[in-house]
Amino acid sequence: MKKQKLASIFLALAIIYHLSTINCFAGNFSDDKQSARTAGMGNAFTGLADDAGALWFNPAGTSQLTQLQFIYTNVIPYITRENVPYYMSQSLSMALPLTKNNAWGFGWNNYRVNHAYQENTFLLNYSQKINPFIPWEINDLSAGLNLKGLFYAPNQAGEDIFDSLSGGDNSRSAFGVDFGLHYKITPTLNFGLSAENINEPPVHITDNDQRLPIQARLGVSYKIPMPETLKPIGMEQITAAFDTILVKGEWRSNIGTEIPFFKNLFALRGGVNSTAASAGLSLGSMQTKNFSFVLDYSYIYSYGKDLRDRQHLVSIKINRLPFKQPEAVETPDTEVSPYRLGPNDVLQIITRNHDEFSGKFTVDPYGNILIPMIGEIKAEDLTREEFTTVLREEIGKYVEDANIMVSIIQYRSKVVYILGEVRAPGKYPVEGDSIELRDAIASAGFPTGLAATWRVFIIKPRALNPSYKIVNLYKILYRGKMKNNVTLTPGDIVYVPSTMLGKLANSLSHLLDPFYKTRNLATPLSTPTPLLDENATN
Repeated sequence: MKKQKLASIFLALAIIYHLSTINCFAGNFSDDKQSARTAGMGNAFTGLADDAGALWFNPAGTSQLTQLQFIYTNVIPYITRENVPYYMSQSLSMALPLTKNNAWGFGWNNYRVNHAYQENTFLLNYSQKINPFIPWEINDLSAGLNLKGLFYAPNQAGEDIFDSLSGGDNSRSAFGVDFGLHYKITPTLNFGLSAENINEPPVHITDNDQRLPIQARLGVSYKIPMPETLKPIGMEQITAAFDTILVKGEWRSNIGTEIPFFKNLFALRGGVNSTAASAGLSLGSMQTKNFSFVLDYSYIYSYGKDLRDRQHLVSIKINRLPFKQPEAVETPDTEVSPYRLGPNDVLQIITRNHDEFSGKFTVDPYGNILIPMIGEIKAEDLTREEFTTVLREEIGKYVEDANIMVSIIQYRSKVVYILGEVRAPGKYPVEGDSIELRDAIASAGFPTGLAATWRVFIIKPRALNPSYKIVNLYKILYRGKMKNNVTLTPGDIVYVPSTMLGKLANSLSHLLDPFYKTRNLATPLSTPTPLLDENATN
């Protein structure tokens, strides 16, 4: 897996190096860095943000991806004429999930006004699902951050992109920061919030005081279920999206829709905003052994009269296919393994009409039980039924047709350890081969009010390969989310940490405890106790 990730990174760098010599749409770094898909939806993508193009709209969106993804986009002007300035642009977006909860991404956008000006934006992205770290019941809440390098310069005829940026008095550079949040409220309803250019980087394009303005985006997307009659053509739902954008005190709105057919083999898109309308389509699922390819096309129709503002966009999206899991082999259902005896377990043995063979017996550290007249009997690793059979054979040497009953009255050999912010920390017996986390916490009296229940550690102290995992106990106990429950086995350790408030309270209590003890010793009794007169009578 690590080799494949490294190979993907080198592939991305090779593509960037190759594309860096090609002509390139945005303008002053503040316009949308579009892909054909986002452009076809009128750039209403902040709430949806479900592919690598989310880098430019909502930095938190890349956490939704499950496999490596590349998107390369080229913007082609509707009309061009020699010796007339026209806009060209191209971009690359890449997102790579690190785990199921986080991802990193890389973006590059090149924009050029022919014979006049060009700019490059390089972007590094990181996104993380943060709902495991908060106590509230919030599903799929993610945060993301972009760090951007902004390079721009006048373009001289025949000059290479990086030649103009690396030298000369006219080349400039700046540094920008973007932040975003993405909240998947339900599988069909998504919400997004992002802020671009938080630090208002100075670009000095037209004057020495010019800065890129902060651009705030608020977006929502909803997938509308379709009737059963449309499902034979693969039209299961329609995605509707809406963005509202605040720049320099002015509000803009983007509205878009996407309609898939035949399980996303084909899709239609449409969008509208304050300056243009757009339409697009895609063809997908062209596959090799390890990758799938999607071709997207969109056309932007500007409301202005200048035909050069109307553009075609073509994107190719490459997805790394998930690894195929081996097919599950059906196995017959098996019963839960019965409890096997061990040291310190306490048994109740009743032999009818023979009290000399009856009583309470404890398994010693060597795994044996000492019974009068019989001696030691091996009990360790035997089930109750197996031990009853062995005991019947031994007593049968002295009593004919002995009626024997054996029960376990105390489970002491198999325990789990519950530590930290619980009412009664300690070790607790496992009445079987395992115990559920919820039951173990209940045995310890439940968490205290200072417990960080959303971040509980389950430690398995194995000799060769110790490990741990983090569990949201809050969801198990107070929301009934049993999919988060964990099965504990003997020897496991459950540690319930303190919140920051709990740590502060514990520190203060240790510091102030000597003071309170000294104060109690030095303080006289508030109500004097009268001395009794021995001669007094009632």
